[in-house]
Amino acid sequence: EFTAQVVDALPCLGSTISFVRTPADEEWRDVQVGIADPNGVEEAVQQLQSFGDGLEGLWQAGLERQHCFTLLRTFVNGAVTHKQRARLAGEDAWVAYDDAVWEQLIRMTGNVTGPYCRRMAFTPAKMGGLGLAAAAGRGEAAWVSSWQAGRHEVRRGQGHTSVQQAERATPRLTTAAEGAQERLRQAGAEVSRESTH
Repeated sequence: EFTAQVVDALPCLGSTISFVRTPADEEWRDVQVGIADPNGVEEAVQQLQSFGDGLEGLWQAGLERQHCFTLLRTFVNGAVTHKQRARLAGEDAWVAYDDAVWEQLIRMTGNVTGPYCRRMAFTPAKMGGLGLAAAAGRGEAAWVSSWQAGRHEVRRGQGHTSVQQAERATPRLTTAAEGAQERLRQAGAEVSRESTH
């Protein structure tokens, strides 16, 4: 016999996406989805700090810091992307995550300081940097690409006779998607004009 499952978080490839929630008294399909939610940044920072605590335990137990840095870079360049795909937060909000990455790097090395060093940390390895991907430069792009990949299924699932009716039924989502896409265009990115239709 099938029993509806209610959860408050969705684990996804090692990251936790907690943007889908449903109160216990609602039918399980009636989920509430937060679109613009800067809390995703705070959660990402907390997860990074917790990961950094674990790394510190590893290097204190004898793991070379070079290997710890590789683990940090892998975490930084991957885990936060899932949150960015799930929650739309402004590019300025993601600076806090990059600040936390920088703090973890200082914690690990103990002697990295100055704006030049920070620039090198967020420069791709093939260009001579440390290869840490800056979250502030990819937040809206990650969310828009996720929305574009799933928008047809979302609109089809709304049960309206046209995309325009579906968009009118979700004004916050429509406005958020259009605004994010326009900001990316103004920044010089190519974004399809059909991305919400």
